[in-house]
Amino acid sequence: MAEFDFSQCTAVFDVEPHLEYPQRLSTVTGKATHATLGEIATLRGLKLHARYAWKQAGDFTEIMDGESDEMMHFSTEVFDSDMNLQPWLSDGGRRSGTGCWGDELNRGGMVYLEDLTVKSQYARHGVGSWFLQEFLRSPKVMDNFMFNTHVFCWPTSSGATSVTNENVLAFYHKNGFRRIGRTSFLCYSPDPNHPSRQIAIADDATLLANDFADASNTSPADLEANYPLHIAIASVKTPLVVDLIRTAYAKDPSIIRKKAPDGLTPIHMAAGMQNVHALRTLLELGIGDDLQDAVNKLGTTPLEALDGAMRSNRQFMDSILGIWNGYSVEDLTCQYLLKKALGMALVPPSEAEYVDQRRLGCTCGQCADGWLSPRMRFRLAVTAVVHQETGEMNLSYMPGRQPKEEYLLNMPHLPPALYPQVNKSFYQAWLMTFRAIRDLLNAGQMPTPERVAMQPAAIPYITRGGKVEFIFDELTDMAKDQSAAFGDGSFEEDQDEYHTFPSCDNDVAFSLVRRKLGLDPRLSWGPYGMGEDEDMDEDDDSDEDFF
Repeated sequence: MAEFDFSQCTAVFDVEPHLEYPQRLSTVTGKATHATLGEIATLRGLKLHARYAWKQAGDFTEIMDGESDEMMHFSTEVFDSDMNLQPWLSDGGRRSGTGCWGDELNRGGMVYLEDLTVKSQYARHGVGSWFLQEFLRSPKVMDNFMFNTHVFCWPTSSGATSVTNENVLAFYHKNGFRRIGRTSFLCYSPDPNHPSRQIAIADDATLLANDFADASNTSPADLEANYPLHIAIASVKTPLVVDLIRTAYAKDPSIIRKKAPDGLTPIHMAAGMQNVHALRTLLELGIGDDLQDAVNKLGTTPLEALDGAMRSNRQFMDSILGIWNGYSVEDLTCQYLLKKALGMALVPPSEAEYVDQRRLGCTCGQCADGWLSPRMRFRLAVTAVVHQETGEMNLSYMPGRQPKEEYLLNMPHLPPALYPQVNKSFYQAWLMTFRAIRDLLNAGQMPTPERVAMQPAAIPYITRGGKVEFIFDELTDMAKDQSAAFGDGSFEEDQDEYHTFPSCDNDVAFSLVRRKLGLDPRLSWGPYGMGEDEDMDEDDDSDEDFF
């Protein structure tokens, strides 16, 4: 075929709202057409809008899992459940690769290119690169005006016999994509000055797993014959594994440090599988510097492998199933043993106390009941009283009776069933319940719905049919909106005292806090809209002030 004349080609891209999540997700399709040859290439992908809304909803992993296995892997390998880049992909460690990607991936638009196909008769004539560059320049794709839109892909062959994974990788490399850490995924930045654009193709990071032999090519019989300890640790989690390890060690002491083809040692296996009996035994026998070894397909030390497994399980239970009931005793016992062997500071110091304190994710050692961290307590208390005082100030500018709608605008988490109760006194009672919660938090007490309902300041609201859970719903949503992890970061910026409290993994664990405050994730909560069919007439109750 003669040189392709791209002046005869047009590229058209369509962005259509997703059927289930039209406000946050769109399907992207594209078609390249030649004036005389007709269709020459197609593409498809997903576009994620409104990053803030995704963070608020907290369902990124769940929705991506529903799209495809590829999108599920993308959402968990590259990002955490809060839609932020996994920290080890930018910390300069073994898993960060070139380290060219960072916080810029935590904001702005996201486009995931699932497939780009050039018809076979037009392949290797520059059609793919021309089409991709048209896509990357399209205003329908790169339309985020505040932050850059980044384009992601997994460079794998779609199955065409003439196209290998290496061909696909070379294609995306040629068009400016570079690997994120040492994951399977590549990213493109539209910023010509971005660090990724300065990295030569030959200098880009490789997939970490490619540094090691593919164990899937080894038969189960060969694996069991050559790596019996790995197999035993993976399959036997009862005390029987102790005798298996000690017997093997007696025959060959080096076996407890033998690496499998993927670079994993027995201590890595014991940690990753949360095999407490195997882990204790290996530590007793002595595994030298294997505790610091990260030369394996995961790029992790045994402790990092364990932490990763615990994190993944929590993310799956929280995001996909909606309920995480805490770490297992096995998880935390293994974590304690590894930290102790590494000489790390342990809070609390005893194994039993450590397991009990950290079951619900506490890492500061000061969480009330293991889940309410000092920073979260402070955040909720301040948010509650600021909301109450702001509401009272607004009331002072609203003399006399106001239309019901005026009060409802300030109570977005009040269910429609209670709209007939709303008037000035109800709104005052609603606000005072926030103060009741603040008072309990400042007194060091747990603000359970039952305890809040018994506070004098909350009784007027309760007697009008209100439930404390509706207040908690609004309070936690407001606190989340103001957090740096999920919202605008105004709370951390404005409240210097917040930073005087110890840091903890539970500082922004809003889904856990909501469950512990009685908000069942299986039920629907606010904010609610004021539907057109709602009865907005004033009720017959007096607007007498309760206070």
